[in-house]
Amino acid sequence: MYPVCALPPYLEPFEEDLCDGSSCRSDEFACADGSACIPSSWFCDGHVTCRDRSDEIRINFSRNDYAPNATFCRRKYRNTEVYVVCELPPYLESFEEDLCDGSSCTSGEFACAADSACIPSSWFCDGHATCSDRSDEIRRNFSSNDYAPNATFCRRKHGSHEAYIVCELPPYLESFEEDLCDGSSCRSDEFACADGSACIPSSWFCDGRTTCSDRSDEIWRNFSSNDYAPNATFCRRKYRNSKAYIVCELPRYLESFEEDICDGSSCRSDEFACSDGSACIPSSWFCNGHATCSDRSDEIPSSPALHSGYRSCFGRYSNIAGGSCQLKQEYFCDGTPFCMEGMDESFCEEREKACVTVRTCANKKKLKGV
Repeated sequence: MYPVCALPPYLEPFEEDLCDGSSCRSDEFACADGSACIPSSWFCDGHVTCRDRSDEIRINFSRNDYAPNATFCRRKYRNTEVYVVCELPPYLESFEEDLCDGSSCTSGEFACAADSACIPSSWFCDGHATCSDRSDEIRRNFSSNDYAPNATFCRRKHGSHEAYIVCELPPYLESFEEDLCDGSSCRSDEFACADGSACIPSSWFCDGRTTCSDRSDEIWRNFSSNDYAPNATFCRRKYRNSKAYIVCELPRYLESFEEDICDGSSCRSDEFACSDGSACIPSSWFCNGHATCSDRSDEIPSSPALHSGYRSCFGRYSNIAGGSCQLKQEYFCDGTPFCMEGMDESFCEEREKACVTVRTCANKKKLKGV
């Protein structure tokens, strides 16, 4: 790097001894303020060298606030596949061919909105933010509509997986939509993660394994509480290749696919519903000595004390030596035997008659707790 200074008249006789030329050489970049002559390879390389930053005046693709007829220069960023586009000072335009590899991002590249980087189009919407302003990964949020009017979206394959990502396509790249995108939203046979993190095969929804980064594909129904949004829709899905099912909350923007995705909206009458919503299991699995529910609600021992709203019984296939389990009162007299010898379905007529005199049974829906 060389500075270029004005030589006082009284030192001109010593010019040959003091100076290495009177201006920047043809293979050097001249900082606009004269602070230095730097190797041309340092121009637009991602590192500011000139005191006035004139070697790194980046183009902002989201704006057009440049001088009329400004000249731009595309340069390779170190030893990567990324290029940077900078404004070329007018006094260096004669060196444009030597310094620049074009004047803007090419058709096979994605132009970052604010930091002037040109990245391979395959890096756009690939799940990894490369642009410093993250403009290559502006995900579509399916649970909200807070986008600019007529925003354009782009569906892209996520790596080698079966999942896709939907990102917002900047207006200045809409002309490349056909080359970059595989559609503009998740397909009808895909589940759209609420935060836009991915479009996943519908078979991955409610399968017991979280795929979406916001877990929206595995919002299990908690049968022990009712803290859901009004009119929430639930979806019963088979749990892999087992006899168990899972019940998940179905996002409202997917309710139109309910018939295709779901096998009912809750556990069936012949199934035991895990309290945390982790599964609907066959009634024969209740109190069989092997906890299936992730919260172990199918194997809650009766001792030392019963929980409120529960009764004690042995499971249909339980080992008596292993002790009895706690079963919610709502399972008694519901038509499906959960307990050994069907004790939970015994004396139901007597209980119904008892409701004539027992105040707590005035509402027939409470029969199972008598």
